[in-house]
Amino acid sequence: MLKSDLELEQESQCSLNVIRTKATEILTKFTPQSEQNSNQKKGKNTKKSTKSKKSSLFQILLNTYEATQDPLTRCALAYLLKNKCKINELDEDPEEFTRNRRKKEIEIERLKDQLQSRIPKGRDLTGEEWLKTLEIATANVAQNEKEAKAWQAALLRKTADVPFPVAYESKEDMTWLKNDKNRLFVRFKGKGLRKLTFEIYCDKHHLHYFQRFLEDQEIKRSSKNQHSSSVFTLCSGRLAWLPREEKGEAWKVNQLNLYCALDTRLLTTEGTQQVIEEKVTKITKILTVTKQKDDLNDEQRAFITRQQSTLDRINNPFPRPSKPNYQGQPSILVGVSFGLKKPVTVAVVDVVKNEVRKKIYPLKLGLAEYW
Repeated sequence: MLKSDLELEQESQCSLNVIRTKATEILTKFTPQSEQNSNQKKGKNTKKSTKSKKSSLFQILLNTYEATQDPLTRCALAYLLKNKCKINELDEDPEEFTRNRRKKEIEIERLKDQLQSRIPKGRDLTGEEWLKTLEIATANVAQNEKEAKAWQAALLRKTADVPFPVAYESKEDMTWLKNDKNRLFVRFKGKGLRKLTFEIYCDKHHLHYFQRFLEDQEIKRSSKNQHSSSVFTLCSGRLAWLPREEKGEAWKVNQLNLYCALDTRLLTTEGTQQVIEEKVTKITKILTVTKQKDDLNDEQRAFITRQQSTLDRINNPFPRPSKPNYQGQPSILVGVSFGLKKPVTVAVVDVVKNEVRKKIYPLKLGLAEYW
């Protein structure tokens, strides 16, 4: 596509005037369509609107170029794309074109490198890859700057010694249990963890949260799924290893932690009702918009069924204590920080709604039957 006017003439076997005439026809044909697309996304700023029109027209011309086989039409489209969707009446400067093409080639190369760097790379847990790179770097001279930077990055990269955290975003990804000795346990969904049971160790002032997680699931099971899990107290969880400096086997030295996020409004009847009203409004709006669409596919119909099921069950209340919602001062912002170098806010009051939205509590998990 990045071709000079002379190359376009040779490829189309037509003069530059013929290519310009064809480009004018194409521009006249697609300009109303691009304006219609940009009007749907019209903003308040005129400059942004103009830029949106150009980008919309450019995309239309690019899609047409990829779908066209006629040589003259392809050259006319390439001419427009090269000249920013305009007809250039002046003769092309070969030197300026060469510089501009080189700039674009560099941009493409950089973009390819960025996309390549985003591909996940496996960790070098044994150190074999690091030693191999060190051997290559000491015995050879880099062919170019790119190769030298790759060697440097591989040698300076610090590999984590513990597995990556595992996120459990669904409210039912964790199953809570209690044994005969009144001890709490948890199981996780997923390959490799499904058959394992973990015993919970936590402070006493955190224990009632995990008892609530268990109660929510037991109530839902005993009612034969007549309650909705969307109002479970537990929102999500994250299982992660906390590395330590002691020496020994990784699964004995490092500490396994579970981080649970919960909505504190769901601890009381009044707060739960507030959450239910918000969810009902949101689900009703989604269903209204989705049902208006024609030719729904199987996934969309299944989504509507799930949302409707949630809407039918969400008003079946969980037995929770009654407590008036907290009415705070809108001008007060509350936070708790630990340490001067790396302060961490663990609880923040919403200034607009005057309420604590979420809290995250870490707890230690003892491995009941693994390792």
